Amino acid sequence: MNNYLKEYVEKVISVDDAIDLFKPGLNVYLEQGPAEPFAVIRGMMNNVERTRGIKLVIVPFPGLNKVPFATPEYTGCWEISTFFSVAALRKPIREGRVRYVPIHLSEIPAALTGAFRPDVAVIQVSPPDDAGYCSLGPAVDYNLAAIEAASTVIAQVNERLPVTFGDSGIHLSRIHCLIEEESVLNQVPQAGTGPVEKQIAGHVAELVPDGSTIQIGIGGVPDAILTALLAKRDLGIHSGMLSDHTVDLIEAGVVTGAGKKLNPGKVVAGVLLGTDRLYDFCHRNPVVEMYPTTYTHNAGIISQLDNFVSINSVIEIDLTGQVNSEMVNGEYISGIGGQVDFARIGRLSKGGKSIFALPSRAKDKSKIVPQLKPGVPVSTSRADVDYVVTEFGVADLRYRSLKERARALIEIAHPDFRPELRRWLENDGRL
Repeated sequence: MNNYLKEYVEKVISVDDAIDLFKPGLNVYLEQGPAEPFAVIRGMMNNVERTRGIKLVIVPFPGLNKVPFATPEYTGCWEISTFFSVAALRKPIREGRVRYVPIHLSEIPAALTGAFRPDVAVIQVSPPDDAGYCSLGPAVDYNLAAIEAASTVIAQVNERLPVTFGDSGIHLSRIHCLIEEESVLNQVPQAGTGPVEKQIAGHVAELVPDGSTIQIGIGGVPDAILTALLAKRDLGIHSGMLSDHTVDLIEAGVVTGAGKKLNPGKVVAGVLLGTDRLYDFCHRNPVVEMYPTTYTHNAGIISQLDNFVSINSVIEIDLTGQVNSEMVNGEYISGIGGQVDFARIGRLSKGGKSIFALPSRAKDKSKIVPQLKPGVPVSTSRADVDYVVTEFGVADLRYRSLKERARALIEIAHPDFRPELRRWLENDGRL
């Protein structure tokens, strides 16, 4: 940092001074994910009267970000737009206090340079190196687009942030002011996996040939699938996110990336969602490269990878193959995310496929339903679904007629609900 010490020192300000940059009517992008700039967020919440009237743009992750600035006590203080729902936003979205914008992850950078262009971007970075470059660490995804679009960039400098490779650098000259505060990164503990998740994982693993490049998310089913893939060889990873279980595969020598045409030998992602084990593993590790969604989710680029296997979790699916990944009991709990982007890439890839995995039931309800209820969103269209996997097996839907799809899905539904699904298909279904 010596070469840029003077510039660095001149840009360090207090949280109180940073809050003065939040003027009414300005669009303010607040980084979420693993590296929330907690210092600035606390300052904003502690100075409501000084920040009232700003328009917040956020992309929180379900199960990770708490979004405390959206609680009822702050109603009317700020206008909030979000591309994802999390637990704290379900009621505000339903009541119209927060704007939920359905969008593919690949489109978020375009949104941040267009309709949601921020005047101010608030991010978190590592201290600069000798060349004056800070690292965005565990989250490049759309943060890079927000930085490039914003007129003013406020960065919390955190010594704990892992320094990552790829396209994660931002030069000190692009940052307008710095706030020094060390804080622990958000942690995503490994999800518990039971017999159902392990059965699903076993079926999915059979669909993933050695030498494939995979994309997968986080949660109980994805964690179980990653464990099941330990028996594979020479896998590659090109994904929107990485979890702790990714480390298991790399350290076991399963992930080598040897067959990848793009970024050979590298693990590619946009965001790290795990614990300190993942963050420490990726710190200055040249095997892992971080890129924005304009690269990680770019169909024109990634479809060049042969045998690209997209693996996604879903909330429910109907008998035609329409997927709901956003809503439960009338409330938005997540977002569209990158599943459509990657499912389509899987279908474009030579030898590729799109897989959607889910337990067959949730408590006393089937997760394979005759039709999605009115008002329930179709997150992924039926034409983008190749395989559906439950603990009871695999339904191959590609190039199948509507009735063939329905019959295949009924066969992997929970046995308790198969008679009801068959009756619907025979008596009521218009397929």
